[in-house]
Amino acid sequence: MGRAEERGQLGYIGIRHEGAASFAASGYAKLSGRPAACLAIAGPGSTNLLTGLYDAKVDGAAVIAISGHTPPSVASIDAAAALLREARRPVIVAGDGARAGLAELLSLAERMSIPIPTTFRAKGLVPDDHPLAAGILGRSGTPVASWLMNEWDLVLVVGASFSNHTGIATYKTLVSHRPRPGNHRAVQRGQRVGAGRCATRADDPGHGHRAWPKGPRPAP
Repeated sequence: MGRAEERGQLGYIGIRHEGAASFAASGYAKLSGRPAACLAIAGPGSTNLLTGLYDAKVDGAAVIAISGHTPPSVASIDAAAALLREARRPVIVAGDGARAGLAELLSLAERMSIPIPTTFRAKGLVPDDHPLAAGILGRSGTPVASWLMNEWDLVLVVGASFSNHTGIATYKTLVSHRPRPGNHRAVQRGQRVGAGRCATRADDPGHGHRAWPKGPRPAP
């Protein structure tokens, strides 16, 4: 699709919400008599398309809906691993979308002794008695998680959004599943950086024992 856009064969209009995109495609089809396409990531992004697609169905408008994920490239994974190796004090923020890859995420954290605060929606994802559990981040969160966000130099975000309630500091160096504006490096250009493959590249005996700096610690 990107190549078709470069050749002038395809026009792309960025819309902030998937529901608005499907309504826009429906409206275009009704007014022009030509089909239009809307696209979204799998999961909630695609379900947001449904209302506009139903509008098109009721009025007989031709709309093409494209859904799916783009797998991460080897270069993206290598870049993420390099950032983890270089970081002095990385932290992993686990969101609700990290549930499917929890075993890999914990393996990465345990290999490199990286603390894991979670978002409010992911509360309980990492057991409270886990030695690397670091509370809940965000407005409804815990002091230790906020302290970690302020003090640590690299934030690996897995399965979390960047809403205001989440409390992820975008001025930090971030490794995330989607690019965000601000002073950070968005390594992934598609779905997410696979925690297991990232751990394989980042795992280094010299990076396996980071000490918690002075400050609040999670309750035992």
